[in-house]
Amino acid sequence: YGDIPYQTIFSISESPFQFGLVYVGTDDGRVWRTDDSGANWNEINSGLPFQKWVAELVASKYDEGTVYMVQNGKRDDDFAPYIWKSTDYGENWASIVGNIPSGPVNVLKEDPENPDILYVGTDLGVYVTLDGGVEWHALPGGDLPSSYYQDLVIHPEEDIMVVATHGRGVWAMDVRPIQAMTPEVMTEPVHLFDPGSVQLPQGFRGAGGGTAIQYWVGRPGNQALIQIRDSNGTVLRELSGPAEAGLQTVPWDLSAGGQSASVDSRGRMARVPPGTYSVTITVGNASSEGELVVGR
Repeated sequence: YGDIPYQTIFSISESPFQFGLVYVGTDDGRVWRTDDSGANWNEINSGLPFQKWVAELVASKYDEGTVYMVQNGKRDDDFAPYIWKSTDYGENWASIVGNIPSGPVNVLKEDPENPDILYVGTDLGVYVTLDGGVEWHALPGGDLPSSYYQDLVIHPEEDIMVVATHGRGVWAMDVRPIQAMTPEVMTEPVHLFDPGSVQLPQGFRGAGGGTAIQYWVGRPGNQALIQIRDSNGTVLRELSGPAEAGLQTVPWDLSAGGQSASVDSRGRMARVPPGTYSVTITVGNASSEGELVVGR
């Protein structure tokens, strides 16, 4: 990096629809498109701010003419977010920064399943939009540290998003609940996303392992109560979680508590046996329930 632009290409994105349709962006804020694999180039800067570093270009996987771009001006003390979308191959750009607070934007990715879902990493956090950029939400319920997020990637089959920070480690989350966010879900007071299935950890030490209970809070409360029951209806574990509005995540290490708790030979909480467990989350007087399958 450096504070002086050198007209260096910093981002390249080729359209998945058309061979030879390529976009490039430079560190002095200029954007170019070639339709013939580089034989000819067209500058496509209409309506863009002057000399803002092009951090990333993304040619959409859903529409041939759609391309996204994020810029930042932090190298010249401009900390405003810049997120752009074009639906005409970059000839015209519209801002979709929406309600993202101040903070340079470094990376943007499309969701692999839903064209309306976009993710961005900024100098302060990670944000997601469910409606193409009209409104943005911080992820995931306050768990991520406030840090410079320099890259993110979403596994196209496992739907796990991995984000890389500058100095605060690498983080991962399941984005299937985000993909399941419908207008109907967002009107519910509380909604538990399908817990799915999880495997008990194997190996000599049996360390690690667990699952994440993810839920949506539409009507905030003081605290969320999470209860895990066995097939007989016996409560094996109670957990508490945040009840602020938005998407929330609570980890469960698959161990029981209370009278059902036991300790293994190494002094650790023993995990529940394989089986099907019901998960109920309650916020205020509203609740939602689902099933979690624990396998070996």
